[in-house]
Amino acid sequence: MAALTKDVNRPLYEGDNRVNDVAATVEIFKGGLISWNNSDGLRPFLVANTSDKIVGIAQEHKDNSAGLAGALTCEYRSGVAAWIPNDTTDPVTAAMIGKWAYGFNDNTVRAYNVAKSNIPVGIIRDFNATTDEVFVEH
Repeated sequence: MAALTKDVNRPLYEGDNRVNDVAATVEIFKGGLISWNNSDGLRPFLVANTSDKIVGIAQEHKDNSAGLAGALTCEYRSGVAAWIPNDTTDPVTAAMIGKWAYGFNDNTVRAYNVAKSNIPVGIIRDFNATTDEVFVEH
């Protein structure tokens, strides 16, 4: 495709509201990063869950700590950008804007793909050194 020589209207997408089953024996907190486990459902993201895929940010609190997989559903937003706290051990810096941020837990992102097993959360779009938060586009 040739470079533009005139203005173009492009459709833009803001995040989708989605609902899916909650995994067994988990508690999801509103505002947390959540991941999808193919055998169980949605659960709070943890770096140890290397087969999970981060799907978005929980829009509600769901306590399924005593329930079976699919006993509850949770609404979440996918394809959004949000300020997320920075990891203190492997922190994102302003020099990393435009690179990937990797998940550490449901409330923290980190700079590097440690041992090539971390799950990418999204692209780093901004960094606030005062609050030590990272603006990540998922």
